[in-house]
Amino acid sequence: MTDGTPERFRYPTAFTVYDGRQHVLGASMLSDIDAHLRASWPDGAKTPCAVKRAKFLHKTGCDGEITVQRGGGIRDLPKDAACSVTGQYGSGPFLAWFVPDTGAPVTRNVQSGHMIEAVDPAGDFAGRCRIANDRLDKFLLQIVDANKHVQLASAPLRDRKWVSELVSIENFAMCPALCPVDSVLEIENLANRTAADRIFTLNRLRFADREGAPVTLDMGFSFFPEQSS
Repeated sequence: MTDGTPERFRYPTAFTVYDGRQHVLGASMLSDIDAHLRASWPDGAKTPCAVKRAKFLHKTGCDGEITVQRGGGIRDLPKDAACSVTGQYGSGPFLAWFVPDTGAPVTRNVQSGHMIEAVDPAGDFAGRCRIANDRLDKFLLQIVDANKHVQLASAPLRDRKWVSELVSIENFAMCPALCPVDSVLEIENLANRTAADRIFTLNRLRFADREGAPVTLDMGFSFFPEQSS
C-alpha cells in the first residue's frame, strides 16, 4: 500500500453456527471478518480491531466470500452483501463485507448455545446478566445472545414469542487479549421504536475485560412476533 492504492483480500467462508431458523449468525460473520482481517494485516494478534459499525443487512444460510479492503478509496458495497464492517485496524482504516453464494448452502448445522447466567431485566429492553468465555469468537456469540435474552425477559417482550434479528454492532474494540472474560454485563436501552409489526432497539452494553478495564459497545436488534414470520 505504499502508493496509496487500497489492498483487497478475499477469503472463502466455512460457517458452522446457525440460529434456530437456519441462518448464519451475525456474530459468526463478524468473527470471521476479524480473523481474516488479522491474517491480511500482520500486526500481531494483540492489535485491536476498532469496529466503528458492523451492519447486518440480510439473512443467509449460505457460505460465500469475505472481502477485506485496507486503506482509503472506500467504495459502495456490493448490492448482495449480507453484512458490512467499517473501522480501524492498527493505524489504518478498513472496510469488509460478506457476500453469500446462493449455490453454496452451509451443510453443517451447529446450534449456538451459551450459558447466560443471572438474567435480571431492569426496565424496558434493559437489565443485566453474567457472561464468561475464553475465546473472542465464542464471546461475540455469547454477548449477542446475552443482549437478546435480557431483552426478551423484559416487560415489553416477555409475554409473547418473538423472532429476533441482530441489526448492528458499533464502537467496539475487538482483540483476542480481551478474553477470557468473566463479568457482569450491564445493558442500557438507548432508544427503541416500533415500525409496522417490528420493535427496534439500540442498547449500550458494559462489562469488564480480563484486566478489569471497562468495555462498552452499542448493539441494535429488531423483534417481530413469531406468528408473522
